[in-house]
Amino acid sequence: MKRGLNQENSLPDPEFGGESSESARAIHYVVQKDTLMTYVSALDAQADPGNVSGSTIERKKMSTKTIYKRIALVAVAALGAGVLSVAPASASAYGLRILANGTPAFATTGSTVGAVNTPSTVTQTSGANNFVSFITSADAGVLTIAGSTLNTAATVGVSLAADRLSASQTATQITYTVPTRTPGTITVNFFATTGGATSSTASDSLVITVIDAAQLLASPTNSTSFIGSGSTVVGADASVTASNLPGANQAANIVVTVNNGVGTGQALNSAVISATIEGPGLLGIGSNTAAATGRFVAQGAGATANISVRADQTGVGGTSTIKIYSGSTLIATETMKFHGVVSKLVATPVLRSISDLAAAGDTRFGAVITALDAGGTSFRPAAADLSVASADVTAAGIAGVTFATAAGIDRIISGVSLKTTDVIMSVAPTATKTGNKSITITHTDAVTSVKTTLAVPFTVGLDKATT
Repeated sequence: MKRGLNQENSLPDPEFGGESSESARAIHYVVQKDTLMTYVSALDAQADPGNVSGSTIERKKMSTKTIYKRIALVAVAALGAGVLSVAPASASAYGLRILANGTPAFATTGSTVGAVNTPSTVTQTSGANNFVSFITSADAGVLTIAGSTLNTAATVGVSLAADRLSASQTATQITYTVPTRTPGTITVNFFATTGGATSSTASDSLVITVIDAAQLLASPTNSTSFIGSGSTVVGADASVTASNLPGANQAANIVVTVNNGVGTGQALNSAVISATIEGPGLLGIGSNTAAATGRFVAQGAGATANISVRADQTGVGGTSTIKIYSGSTLIATETMKFHGVVSKLVATPVLRSISDLAAAGDTRFGAVITALDAGGTSFRPAAADLSVASADVTAAGIAGVTFATAAGIDRIISGVSLKTTDVIMSVAPTATKTGNKSITITHTDAVTSVKTTLAVPFTVGLDKATT
């Protein structure tokens, strides 16, 4: 059964061998030259296989319209029904290019062509008046959008669907604006049209991530803060204890980086970083300031800061708490300890029995020496402040006693964890004087000249049998 033909304006139907009239052939010639006829194949697909009286609604509507309006209507109908012909994707000259990000502007990612970015992703904040604008390449094709709508001021070369979720364009650059009113993800895809057929595969895509404005503020989770001894710049927190006596050097350095709440965080260059200290000490801005400025410090706009912690030189020990802010947001809290004058010495034996061989290496390490101030804060005394009277050495029948920080790497000797920063009392016994010994060590404070003493017992043992 052959399909009925409208002899005035129907196109030929090669499937059933139909012939067209002269007016139909003329129309066909016009359509071939018109670039808007993207969906000429869809026209036949949408029609009923019957007489004119049984044709589709689209064909009935078009019977009173010009050929150009018919073409546009069919293109929109095809978009609404999701009808895309399959053809090889045609890569556009420069894709979907970002023109502007609206207000407030937000950083984009990707390369730049002149003053126009060509990213595959862009981030924008939500807002009633916020948007992202982009321009297409000079290619014919179809755009679709999910998560927002397409808007354009263009009146030539583009046809928007009624719901603004899709658009068809001729080989003309078209500028589109995408509202970003609410947080979420917006995806724009461009399907190139080649030889009258539209690809089912997107040749260009743009993903717009719309975030809440609050995510642009400082994020304690994404920001970092590390404290280290002295003026050290570190990538992890360290345990810091420093002197609070007059003349003390910089106690600690805190390295701060403020990031926002977007993803894993982006540097918040507009951050105003400030810090306060509770307990002993003063603060300064800079990794090695010559003098601290007070109990509160602030730095102008910038995503990073070095905050120095120095002694207030009052001799008062205790724990200090440093709170770091970006604006009014607490970013991090760091702690350290200050100590005062030594009031007590503590000796932790490394080897209770020391070999009588003078070259016995680690076996000569008699004890780790630590100090306590009046408040009970434990710290490492300066090796230069420890001494032993020569008369005591002679009386003990040993060759000598020395004090120094432990050499080499951290290690464990006889169950004692030995750090390279520990102060070690090393004993050099003679080869003939063995037995139980006791040596008195003295700590003389370099600032106050206060003396503190401690008797340290140990045993010198024979390295080998004598009989």
